[in-house]
Amino acid sequence: MKPRLVPPIVIGLVVAVLHLLDGFDGLEHRLTDLRFQLTPSHASGEVVVIDIDPRSLDELNVWPWPRSYHATLLENLLAAGARRVAFDIDFSSRSVAHEDDDELARAIRAARGRVVLPIYQQWKSTNAGELTLMAVEPIAEFASHAVLASINVRPDTDGAVRRYRSRELFGDRSVPSLAGLLAATGRRDNDTFEIDFGISAETLTRLSYIDVLTGHFDPALLANRSVIVGSAAIELGDQITVPLAPVMPGPHVQALAAESLIQNRALRRAPSWFTAAWVMLLAGFLGGTLPRLTWRWALLAGVSSVAALFGGATLIQRVLPFIVDLAPMLIVTGGVFSWSLVAVIDQQTMSMKRNQLDLRRTETLMRHVVENSFDAIVTLGDDGRIETFNRAAERLFDRPADEVAGQSVRSIVELDGPETRLARAAGAPVEAVGRRRGASFPIEMVVTAIDTADEPRLVLFMRDITERKAHEQELEHLAHHDTLTDLPNRLLLLNRISGLAAGQSAAVLLLDLDRFKEINDALGHPTGDRLLKQVASRLQLPLERGDTIARLGGDEFAILLPGASDERARRIASLLIDTLRSPFRMDGLTLQVDTSIGIALWPEHGPDSESLLQRADVAMYVAKRKRQGTSVYSPEQDYNSVRQLVLLGDLRDAIQDDRLHLAYQPQILAEDGKLLGVEALLRWRHPDHGMIPPDEFIQLAEHSGLIRPLTLWVVETALRQAAVWRREGLSICMSVNLSARNLLEEDLPRNLARLLDRHEMPPDQLTLEITESVLMDEPERALAVVTQLDQLGTRISIDDFGTGYSSLGYLMRLPAEEIKIDRSFVMQMDRDSGSATIVRSIIELAHNLNLKVVAEGVETIDAWSTLRSLGCDIGQGYYFNRPLPADELTRWMAGGACPAGEAKAAAQRLAPQVALTV
Repeated sequence: MKPRLVPPIVIGLVVAVLHLLDGFDGLEHRLTDLRFQLTPSHASGEVVVIDIDPRSLDELNVWPWPRSYHATLLENLLAAGARRVAFDIDFSSRSVAHEDDDELARAIRAARGRVVLPIYQQWKSTNAGELTLMAVEPIAEFASHAVLASINVRPDTDGAVRRYRSRELFGDRSVPSLAGLLAATGRRDNDTFEIDFGISAETLTRLSYIDVLTGHFDPALLANRSVIVGSAAIELGDQITVPLAPVMPGPHVQALAAESLIQNRALRRAPSWFTAAWVMLLAGFLGGTLPRLTWRWALLAGVSSVAALFGGATLIQRVLPFIVDLAPMLIVTGGVFSWSLVAVIDQQTMSMKRNQLDLRRTETLMRHVVENSFDAIVTLGDDGRIETFNRAAERLFDRPADEVAGQSVRSIVELDGPETRLARAAGAPVEAVGRRRGASFPIEMVVTAIDTADEPRLVLFMRDITERKAHEQELEHLAHHDTLTDLPNRLLLLNRISGLAAGQSAAVLLLDLDRFKEINDALGHPTGDRLLKQVASRLQLPLERGDTIARLGGDEFAILLPGASDERARRIASLLIDTLRSPFRMDGLTLQVDTSIGIALWPEHGPDSESLLQRADVAMYVAKRKRQGTSVYSPEQDYNSVRQLVLLGDLRDAIQDDRLHLAYQPQILAEDGKLLGVEALLRWRHPDHGMIPPDEFIQLAEHSGLIRPLTLWVVETALRQAAVWRREGLSICMSVNLSARNLLEEDLPRNLARLLDRHEMPPDQLTLEITESVLMDEPERALAVVTQLDQLGTRISIDDFGTGYSSLGYLMRLPAEEIKIDRSFVMQMDRDSGSATIVRSIIELAHNLNLKVVAEGVETIDAWSTLRSLGCDIGQGYYFNRPLPADELTRWMAGGACPAGEAKAAAQRLAPQVALTV
């Protein structure tokens, strides 16, 4: 061996021994974690985490939760298609409410082996005061129908969890780990691997417990997925120290371990002997190479070696499930480089002498650079007086150097304290105010302290930042204002709501323009933008000083009224609606804009700015849906409120337990006063709250996804009753009012055909009523679905006609047989000439299109006479009869009862129609 190779070989040998003794574990962990950070990846989505998060704890407002919640959650997950559901929750003891345990046990049993429950080991003290390791597992009622999986994790010496076992031994029993079970690895050994923390926990599919419990989630996220349910709330304590983050919820660690197995990223570390051999080879190679190079080339070679080692280890770790121990290789590289650097120090000493001459030349050069610099450069003595003043400083402060020499720095810069405090600002740029003759201006200043041979000096580098400050102010304005209308934006509005004083009342009005999209689509976005500017200008007219109007985006505006009461908020909302009621004129066109306004009051409707805006948004959509212009927030209208969550669960049970019922109201032919049909009305009598208005629970069903089973229940019930009537000699047709959500169901025609076949109902005796506004939400898609329903052989009826905005062209394309005039027009005919005109126009339009006309809300003989004179075909309302149960309606039809003897029993000859309001 060559003598010059002895030192690097010794360095390599020492490093290799220390590595074999685990001397570099701490540094190795940090390097591995850095490679995780540099090569992030996404979760596969095969594992979904259901977080018991702070929002769930707050909204359910009890802890520990009744196990019936877990049973409901499990049923929702399995109904959504979850492949397997794992609970990272301690079920080792029975709860106080045994019926809750029984409910969860039934749910686990019904899952048929698709539920995974945790088993883990923990230290417990014996009666003798000794600590022993004991297995904690679920109670027998749960474990007997579930699969048990270990959730044990063991930290490294630094307290962080990195390694994970595929299986665990509990006595003589081998139990698969939770991650191994969900990943379906099939491993039977106690294999240990390292979790790939490069898989970002942020990319895990996560749902809030409360959302899944209440059905507010997308079932597609869970279809054929493995699910882990566990605590994510810090206050519940299930937090584990991990790399790249202070702590991580235990379920998230289990999910990352499962993802590591699923993605073939279960990492293995290189054997210690393998790394030691590479350390020795690297020491020999560098020891024979670096001393031959100059220090610059040696530095480049050393840095390149470090970069190559790190890059190679990173690439291997990213491509293969393999971790290279990099710390000893980097340390031996640095050690050999340091040794080689010492070897050339002697040569560099000679170079330093030559550099002294270069320094003198550099000093002359620097004086020239300073004098001709574009930045103002000023030097100060230790007393804060000006010593030098370059040409740029003369131009900046409009003063010659000889005039300011010896003066205090205060003559050119405003200071808050003594001149000696400038030294504390050394290093970072600071902003200050400069002084020139008769004016002040903003400057940026960098202070540098220099120790010279005789005394310290301060060097001030300064430049005028007037233009930059103006640009920053402009950017600040743009960050808080809408670029189109120059109104405050959402960020500024939220800041002002947050700045409301404690105890101060306020109101937030959320305003949305109706049918603005139609204007944009028809006239183009430039016209829409000009309209928004005019709307923004008008909205400011009723407001007072101190009120804030902001544009949140699109056609949505918000108004903050500090100190406003409910009365003032309603008054301002009415003024805003009146202000926008006048037509807008542009490009020779006259545009009419309607609006809907939601009102939320602070602090009673929301404790913070975001929740206040959200609840104003809820109220606004209520106003839009009911077409009443203005609505104040009410928890009953909020589908996220506690009452609505309770009603949602009760409605689901009512559908399953058949606790809903239908009532029927007659329909009368105008031509001869004979009975034509009946309308079936859905009713729900809640055991605690009494009769629930249909508008409330139908909208709740639409928002929660229950509208599908609810509609099928009603159709099934109505067709079953029709079959009963048919056996009694009465031929009954069915007319069903579909929800907007029903029109999005691809299997709707197939389900209706199945129900018709089951109850032997001819398709042409089933009429499907579709609200006009539903058709206009997604007209093309609605037309396609309605066409399929028509091809099935069913009849189509357009309900509540006159309250929507459908075009004649679109109406002519629909395969409809009849139009139902909304009751609001019928009931106002005798006192409102405009309503009478609308009714007449609808009847004429329908007859011209060969459509029948049904008038709802007939309550007086005068209204019925007027409708008959206008040519209306069918009437319905309290004038004829109130809604009746099926048995009472049967007796009514048999008796031929109708007002003034007009209607006679004709059910055997004419097919009564049953309309379902949902």
